[in-house]
Amino acid sequence: MNHLKQLYRTSVIGRNILVAIARSLSSKVPPEPTWQEIDESKLPEPTKIDQDTIDHLERLALVDFANKEGIERLEAAIRFADQMFLVDTSGVEPMDSVLE
Repeated sequence: MNHLKQLYRTSVIGRNILVAIARSLSSKVPPEPTWQEIDESKLPEPTKIDQDTIDHLERLALVDFANKEGIERLEAAIRFADQMFLVDTSGVEPMDSVLE
């Protein structure tokens, strides 16, 4: 992979070409996106966050959720994470690194 970094630094090839080369060297990265629409009915009920939890998260994260928009963003982020439960991971080995 070091030679790819060197090629990128010397501007012999562009970033898009470098990304294409890197992807072709890794068999674990699909050549095309594989996402599909999520069936909302399969997701758990949307999470509603009580004030005690919001206060606790604000202390931990140093983020202000004091307004309605902040709380809506937090709930939307949790809803997005809920989609992970629908992913079929049977036969998929755990990764050692996000760079696999």
